[in-house]
Amino acid sequence: MYDQAKELKRGIEILIATPGRLIDHIKKGNTNLQRATILTLDEADRMLELGFEPQVRSICNHVRPDKQCLFFSATFKKKIERLARDILNDPIKITQGNAGQVNEDISQYGHIIGQGTV
Repeated sequence: MYDQAKELKRGIEILIATPGRLIDHIKKGNTNLQRATILTLDEADRMLELGFEPQVRSICNHVRPDKQCLFFSATFKKKIERLARDILNDPIKITQGNAGQVNEDISQYGHIIGQGTV
């Protein structure tokens, strides 16, 4: 957490974080989200299923009101739709394939770029 705090205080352009860790850094004053213009939540429905709705709402409330939000989910359930309507202005839902069915037209590929330790 110490190294993360140093980087956050220096200033960043892109931040990828779990909800809990991000809230910890905000509470400690290591960063704020006042300059954030885009907020992306991947697997937003899963975070809600695991009980992270208060944390997701807290993060959304720390970002400036004119933010652009992107919520990604393989299964966009009613609970996530309610959250999106509460948090977003004029939300738009984009669906790939038929709702409730696995899309068989998707292929995933991975490429290893460079080698080293992480």
